[in-house]
Amino acid sequence: MWWKPAGTGSTNPLAAAMVKTTLAFTMAKGSGGLNVLPEEAYVTGNMRFIHHQGTQESIRLVKEIAKKYDITIEIMGTYDPCPEVDYKGEAFKLVEKTANAIYPGVGITPYVMTGTTDCKFYSEVCDNALRFAPLYINKQQHASVHGLNENIDAAALTKGVDYFKLLIKSL
Repeated sequence: MWWKPAGTGSTNPLAAAMVKTTLAFTMAKGSGGLNVLPEEAYVTGNMRFIHHQGTQESIRLVKEIAKKYDITIEIMGTYDPCPEVDYKGEAFKLVEKTANAIYPGVGITPYVMTGTTDCKFYSEVCDNALRFAPLYINKQQHASVHGLNENIDAAALTKGVDYFKLLIKSL
């Protein structure tokens, strides 16, 4: 489930994650029995922040909504969005050139990553941490990411390995 503030239209979750901060509720707990009222109940929300609406502004907006329903918010940890990548720079051009060699006719388009990655830890040691998986996946496989029965076609792995071999040789 994706958080969708009132008045935002019917943006699908993938498109929404590219243009705005998203909030996915990933855990919930209440009563331990079907007929027992819980002493407390909670949900855990995982926010992914967009560059033009940072961490603190996003949290403030969620707190405003929660306050209307007398819900308490506890922040368990935050990360600022990863720095934007220079898509005209040398690193991006190498990724693009290598992808074109392995997947002729398939263009590379920079976009906002729809999920968080360990990339947030690399910004202190490198200027351009690129999030890129050189694999063909279909709609069903994309929908399975981080879910039950997550899967990709094993045949896609061969070209992925070829991509990384060529990329490493090009360094």
